[in-house]
Amino acid sequence: MSLQPPDINLTVTAPSQIIQAQKLDYLISFQNISEQDMDRVRLKVEYPSGFDFAASSLPSTDHAVWEIGRLLIGQGGELKISGRLSGSPGEERVFIASLGFIDDGGNFVLQNRAYKSTLILESPLKISQELVKTAVILNEGDNLDYSVKFENHSDQGMDNVRIVMRFDGEAMDFATIRADGGALVGRELVWNAAAQPGLELLQPGAKGEFKVQANVRKDLNARRIKNPTIEGKIFISSDQLPQPVSGGEINIKIRTQLAVDSEMEYVSGANPPKVGQETVYKVTLTARNSVNDAKDVRLAAVIKSPTAVLLEESVGPAAEKESFSYNLSSGRVTWNIGEMSAFSVSNVEFLVTLNPSVADQGKVLTLVKITEMKGLDNFIEQDVSAIPPRDLLITRIE
Repeated sequence: MSLQPPDINLTVTAPSQIIQAQKLDYLISFQNISEQDMDRVRLKVEYPSGFDFAASSLPSTDHAVWEIGRLLIGQGGELKISGRLSGSPGEERVFIASLGFIDDGGNFVLQNRAYKSTLILESPLKISQELVKTAVILNEGDNLDYSVKFENHSDQGMDNVRIVMRFDGEAMDFATIRADGGALVGRELVWNAAAQPGLELLQPGAKGEFKVQANVRKDLNARRIKNPTIEGKIFISSDQLPQPVSGGEINIKIRTQLAVDSEMEYVSGANPPKVGQETVYKVTLTARNSVNDAKDVRLAAVIKSPTAVLLEESVGPAAEKESFSYNLSSGRVTWNIGEMSAFSVSNVEFLVTLNPSVADQGKVLTLVKITEMKGLDNFIEQDVSAIPPRDLLITRIE
């Protein structure tokens, strides 16, 4: 029994060793060396642990499978995959490429497989960032406080050290950035020897720290920016290490803001209210959601005065009747709004009758009190709550 040679040549080219967290490219080359054309050709890859995909030269929906299609006799092609490879010094990381075709039954038939091993080397320069007293889920207008730390971990001096902190996403207010000796260039904060003389020659074992303060934009809702984020990445390089080394990234999400407004207007009856006489008011509740989709949104309120009654038949619009409930005994009102898309507004209105008693004369009465509004933010996967508005008051009972 003899093994048949593959019908497709397949090779993977990449560095045999790389400094941890540096950028690298995998170049995959393939060619049809059979005596017939091949259809429905597919290329699959398995990434090594610690690989952070950045881009590829051919489109793919999941960055793991590429539909090559038809390959004529002798025809070939290339695919370049770019990213960063992280890991502990001394570790071997293996990249695997598999090439084959899809048969009539929809099965992948392997034709060839190629491997590439890369050794992780320790970086002579260390760089890191962290948030100081700041969470990774914030509100519009919140403060940001970063600490950037760097160190020459080698036994030789590093010339012209350059540190770059890049911010992606739409939530950063670049006008508020304040950095120790850093220059803002577009979306990047840059530290170099021109502004920081200590970076001209970073001696062995030398280390340092920069502070960065900024704010989340206050106008994300007004600008209708959905699912806003701040993605902060940090890099360091030098004359001896021209290929920047990554210090990781910090991704911040902005939570949606639920809000509720309440209004009351006189409809009929005694005005101002009088003991023993009926007055009718229309109450309108307006629920608002800002930058992220939300679900399970619920508003709770209470008709506070024992001499006031909500007229259930008056609830509108009709679409809200099924989601609205009122308990006459307790005065509790529940509005189960459910799903609220980003930037959406929902309204409900109803009539309340007030028949003041002698005990109410001369007093200020609370007609409606909003007790809570809450829901689940789909983007950050956390509960969010609104600040209840002011109570709806009847200020004078005659």
